[in-house]
Amino acid sequence: MKRLDTMALKMAGITAADEVELFNKWKDQTGREADDIVDNKIFMAELADLRTAKANAAATDVKGGDGKDGGQKNDPDYWIAKATKDSNGELLFPDDLPNDYNLRASIVDRLAETSKDKKRFYNQK
Repeated sequence: MKRLDTMALKMAGITAADEVELFNKWKDQTGREADDIVDNKIFMAELADLRTAKANAAATDVKGGDGKDGGQKNDPDYWIAKATKDSNGELLFPDDLPNDYNLRASIVDRLAETSKDKKRFYNQK
């Protein structure tokens, strides 16, 4: 019986652990055979919802830099790209810019690298 379930799952393309868990839940609750479950429209709709949720989570997962969550948000270039300019041409950073001293210092350094005159302060020679 287990072997038939495994074959039915493979034929249906259900290999991920959470998808198999959904199948097992359906099997326990309904007592149906694997082929009946895999062909069930309601099961397939739940499976599609599960896959969509996983795809959306993967698409919105922001990783980068050091590999930790939000690593990209620790990159000065990320915040410089999000910045807009006011009517005077001054950069306006978004409100969600972290209050991290090191990040803000990195942003200032990066802006200084790309500025025309290479002066960070008005009295710098």
